[in-house]
Amino acid sequence: MFQYIADVVEGRSATTSALQRNLSKTFNKKTEVHVKKFALFSIALFIFAYGVTSAVAEKDSGCVRCHTNEALMKSLFIPPTIDGGEGEG
Repeated sequence: MFQYIADVVEGRSATTSALQRNLSKTFNKKTEVHVKKFALFSIALFIFAYGVTSAVAEKDSGCVRCHTNEALMKSLFIPPTIDGGEGEG
């Protein structure tokens, strides 16, 4: 870090400073690929964990609970009343 500051103060090009040379050596293409893979893996793991937890949470609630219970569905349905007086025709 101090070598970089000294290079800038003395007017040397910042691209040839010791700090940037060291950074380019340590952060090469291979490291960049590993960082991208790690980021993608982390996102995929988060999405998988979210899907599993939401599936477990929805097991006993929501649409599945109501629509698979036949007695509950019949209790919610009220058949329409039909007037016997006037009809079509």
